Amino acid sequence: MVADIKNIIKDLDSLMTQNGVLLYLDEIQNFNKKQQQSLLEYTENGKITLIASTTENPYFYIYNAILSRCTVFEFKPLMAEDVEETLARAVKILQDEDFKDSKIKIEDGVLLHLAEKSNGDVRKALNSLELATLYSVPDKKGNISVSMELAEQCTQKKAFKYDKQGDSHYDILSAFQKSIRGSDPARRCITLHG
Repeated sequence: MVADIKNIIKDLDSLMTQNGVLLYLDEIQNFNKKQQQSLLEYTENGKITLIASTTENPYFYIYNAILSRCTVFEFKPLMAEDVEETLARAVKILQDEDFKDSKIKIEDGVLLHLAEKSNGDVRKALNSLELATLYSVPDKKGNISVSMELAEQCTQKKAFKYDKQGDSHYDILSAFQKSIRGSDPARRCITLHG
C-alpha cells in the first residue's frame, strides 16, 4: 500500500501525470502519521488531489495538517426504506444473472426485516440477503424461497462499536454516568478516565 503511493509520487511530473493525479485512499486511518505526512507536500502543491475514506473519526485518525486542508463529509446510515429498495434491486439482479432458469421467492416482510437489521448499512443487508439465498434449499425445479425464519437466522447482529480513544469511549462513559444519576444533572457522579 505504501509502496504504491511511493510509486505514484515517483511518477509525478511525468508525461502521464502532467496535471497531477487523483488519489483515493480507502481506510486512511491505517496509514501512520509519517505516511500521511508524506502526502502533504503534494496535496498542497496540487500534484495530488486526495480523496480518502475512513470508518473511524477523522479528527482522531487523520494527521491534522492534512485534515485542515480537507473538507470532511460524514455519511449517515441509510433509512430502512432505502436499504429495502436496494435489496429489491439486488433480488432482481440475482434473478436475472444467477437464477435465470429458476425463480427466487422472497416472503413478505423479509426485505424490510433485513433492511431494519442492517442499521443503515447496505453492505450488511446485502450480505444477509446473499447468505439467505445461498442457504435456501431449492425445490425440484431449482426455485428458492427465502422465509422470514431463514432471514432471521442470516441476519447479523449489530456489532458493539467501541474505540477506547475515539468518540465511542466518551459517548459510552457519558451514557454510563447518565444512567447512574438517572439523567439528573444536579446529581453528582464520579468521572471515570480510561
